[in-house]
Amino acid sequence: MKKVLLVAFVFICIVGCSLGGKTEVEGQAVFSDEGKEWSAEYIYDHKLYQERKTNWVTLEPKEIQLTPEQLKYITVEIQTSDGDTVTGNVKAMMNKLDDNAVSFLVGTLNDRTCKEALVLH
Repeated sequence: MKKVLLVAFVFICIVGCSLGGKTEVEGQAVFSDEGKEWSAEYIYDHKLYQERKTNWVTLEPKEIQLTPEQLKYITVEIQTSDGDTVTGNVKAMMNKLDDNAVSFLVGTLNDRTCKEALVLH
């Protein structure tokens, strides 16, 4: 079987709330965007963050069908607006494959997330 290398670069800028009139997310908020080969969502869930300090990222390829075996070839890079970068392999993370989308847990960088400050590229 032909080896498939899938590399997804998710750029998530998470900026803490300041007193500048920003709206803190208290429940759940979904931030999404899409690139040439993937669509991506960052699902911020305040309750999940308080319990586990994590939130979900979902990636869905546009032109290929994902299989459980391919997850080991998906490497993600998460970068903050401060320039800090974390890289990980989706297979090594807590993940779930649903239809053709893979979701995985990532650590959240701030105690608070603001609707205006979270940008997904």
